[in-house]
This record gives sequence, structure tokens and C-alpha cells, in this order.
Amino acid sequence: MRREESLRRRRAQATEQFAIDRGAHEVAHAVYDKVWSTLRGERVREALHKLPDPQREALVLAYFGGYTQREVAALTDTPLGTVKTRMLTGMRRLRDLLGGGSVTDGGAL
Repeated sequence: MRREESLRRRRAQATEQFAIDRGAHEVAHAVYDKVWSTLRGERVREALHKLPDPQREALVLAYFGGYTQREVAALTDTPLGTVKTRMLTGMRRLRDLLGGGSVTDGGAL
């Protein structure tokens, strides 16, 4: 009986320790994700500030404001073709500033 009770206590302690370790791992992983996300956001903001104002404006309105290219054109009183060109050129420049990879597939971010 004592041996079984001792075995039960050891199993319970091991299970509890595993749960604590797993919880600590999950917290560490969440912190890592938050730090990485913050650093990535800072890099994108820095890169955006290096773009010419018209390109930055179009990209910010579209990606952070949620506007379509047509809406960006209307908001900025700019021809739609010009907005498209500014966005494409801006995205290419961002890709270069962020070290290659595709900005849209998350490669460099």
C-alpha cells in the first residue's frame, strides 16, 4: 500500500511539474512572439519612413487603413493608375529595404 501511495505521489508530482514546465514554455513562446512582432513592426515603420511621401501615403492608406486602390485614389485625388504605380513601386522598395524576400508572403518580415 505504501509503495502504491508513494508511486501515486511521484506520478502526481511529475504530472504537476510537467504542467508547470509546459505553462512556462507557452508563456516564453508567447513573449517571444510578441517581441518578434514588435521588432518586425519597427522595421516596417522604419522602412516606410524611407519611402517618398506619395508611396508611403498610398501604402499606409491601403494596408493599414484598409482602403482599396480605388478608394485611395479618391481620397488623395490621384488617378487610379498613379496609385497602382506608387503602391507597386513602394512595395518593391520596401522589399529591398527589408532585405529581400517577398513582403506579401512574409519572407523578409
